[in-house]
Amino acid sequence: MMYPSSRIPDHLAAEVLAEATRLHAQMTSGYSLEDLQLAGLEARIPPELIQQAVKNVEERHSLKRAKRQQSQQYIRQQIQKGISGGIKLLIPSVIVSGIFIARPYIEPVISGFVSRNFQQKVEEAPSKLTTLAVKEGKLEYFIDAKGLSIAVNNAYNMSINATIGTDGYESLEIRDGKVGNVYNYKGIYNYQIKIIEVNNFPVQRVVFQIDQQGQQSQTPIQRLEAKIKQLQEQPIRLQKQIEAVQIEKDSIRYQLEQKERDLKIQRDSNQEQLQKKDKQLQELREENARLKLAPQNQNQINKTPVSYNNKPGAKPHSNSQQAIDSNQNIANPVQLPKLMLPEDFRNAVIKKTMDEVTQAFGKPDLISDLGVVVFWRYYNKLQDPNNSYITSASLRFENGIVSNVDFN
Repeated sequence: MMYPSSRIPDHLAAEVLAEATRLHAQMTSGYSLEDLQLAGLEARIPPELIQQAVKNVEERHSLKRAKRQQSQQYIRQQIQKGISGGIKLLIPSVIVSGIFIARPYIEPVISGFVSRNFQQKVEEAPSKLTTLAVKEGKLEYFIDAKGLSIAVNNAYNMSINATIGTDGYESLEIRDGKVGNVYNYKGIYNYQIKIIEVNNFPVQRVVFQIDQQGQQSQTPIQRLEAKIKQLQEQPIRLQKQIEAVQIEKDSIRYQLEQKERDLKIQRDSNQEQLQKKDKQLQELREENARLKLAPQNQNQINKTPVSYNNKPGAKPHSNSQQAIDSNQNIANPVQLPKLMLPEDFRNAVIKKTMDEVTQAFGKPDLISDLGVVVFWRYYNKLQDPNNSYITSASLRFENGIVSNVDFN
């Protein structure tokens, strides 16, 4: 129906555009032979191989169409004869005529019934075992160049590496195969393949036993759809894995942070204890110094010099004479070494052992043994060159050797 002025009503415009889009898609769908050859050149496939591949695919589809037509013809014959070997129908001819009138509705049901019976017979038929010998480094086909193939990469030391494949199906890799191993492979048919023999003479050859079982339940289109579905679901699975890894990462980070906090608390506690120990050590040193000052003061009193008259031949005062007499009454007085300057004392004891220091200056007045480090302190051994004040010296021993000297 043509509309006046070539105007199309609004309610038909959308439908017309959709139909035009569909027709354009049908017209532009598919690829030309030149397109496929150009694509093959990018993959380094010669144009003649692309042309041969197109021919093989067309022959394969022609064979499938012929088989499908034969199957449909077989179904029509069964409908016309009645289902042979099936249910015996005793129906009057009038009813039979009615059935054939309604055949377009009954035919799909009968077709499914016959197909199921045919598939059941195929599955119940006993499988035939066949052997296939493949030389090392060669590829052999089970029936024809489009069916099952087995390629033996190497068979060194009874360890077999091979590849099982079929056009249009994923291959199965055999790694370190041994005699007796069985492999299940899904190609055009379901195969059970067993390694039964390895011959080393005259050439390296592997013999496989092939059990061709029932045909695949999925058509190539169904397998492709299943593969596409898997690829569509793969990002979801990967996202879930990423989320799980992120959760685990956060958990590990939290544990590390907790351990760092615990270590910091432990370090602070250890630092506080060390400070307390240092303070206690300083108090002990000060206490020892105070204890040593009392004998030092007493020695200063005993060492008060004796005063004489300026006149020649004058005798000492009576008090001084008494002090000398009292000193003479002391049995075996200790002979203290001459007072030394701090720098001379340092040079005399540095890098000396405990025995060497003891021989030179006697036993120390104070000992602080801290385990790895030992401190000795001497009093009344030094003289300050500026004000003649007698100081003390602290010797630090490491591994029994003087490593440092401090003066107070």
